[in-house]
Amino acid sequence: MANRLYDLCLVYQRQSSSSNAFQEVSWIITHVLGCSSAQIHTKSLSDFSKSLVSQLQQSLVLYAQGVPCAYIVQSAPFYNLEIIVKPGVLIPRRDTECLVDAVLSRIQEGDRVLELGVGSGAVSCAIAHECKNLQISIIGIDRSRLAIEVAQQNVDKYDLSHVVTLQEADWYDPISIDPVDIIVSNPPYIALTDQRVSPQVKEHEPGSALFSEADGLADIEHILRIGHQYLKKGGQMVIEHGDRQQDQVVALFKSLGYSHCRADSHGELPRVVSAVLVN
Repeated sequence: MANRLYDLCLVYQRQSSSSNAFQEVSWIITHVLGCSSAQIHTKSLSDFSKSLVSQLQQSLVLYAQGVPCAYIVQSAPFYNLEIIVKPGVLIPRRDTECLVDAVLSRIQEGDRVLELGVGSGAVSCAIAHECKNLQISIIGIDRSRLAIEVAQQNVDKYDLSHVVTLQEADWYDPISIDPVDIIVSNPPYIALTDQRVSPQVKEHEPGSALFSEADGLADIEHILRIGHQYLKKGGQMVIEHGDRQQDQVVALFKSLGYSHCRADSHGELPRVVSAVLVN
């Protein structure tokens, strides 16, 4: 193993198939050794204790085996927060930040928000954190007990328990909740036949949070249908979708009684559709 931290990053950059290997290894190093990004250029392994170097070696073995960085360091950056994640819970991604943006552009004082599929709690925590001056409330549900446990850790980490409450529930079963003003969801939307999914994602992240029937649209359609039960009239539905699904998702919204559809993107990729429930 190279001694200089910068050289260590270069070694993995040369060996890895990932175009982001240098940044990923840098991220692991800073988390495990507790150093800054700037110190990657000035520090060596010999500057740290044997126990920390041993932890780093173990972490880099996992990285070489394809384990996602977020699972190795058990956190991921999301919307100005550092979200706790664990294996078995979907890793929050930058793409999903536009889902938060879409909610923030619509939310008003006193609104009640329901997140379907809360996962790590990244979306609910980001919304709550950005709305500290609004008297909102958020209910996050997930059928995964592990997800609820991790989401609760993030709620507690940012002292948001007065805003965000969590409930273990499956959106295919009746949910005990009064009507809400906004429903937000990043549901499973990847088609089972989609060949673009990386082996790393398939092997390590929970398939139940990624893949859906009907070319990836089954869960989205179900959520739009149950929106009639859980949204107030005039309430808003905000859904993340795949980059090739926007036209189909807009058509689903319109066919199921929603109006004022708005499509948003993350960068150049179509990613979010929102609309108002009128029926």
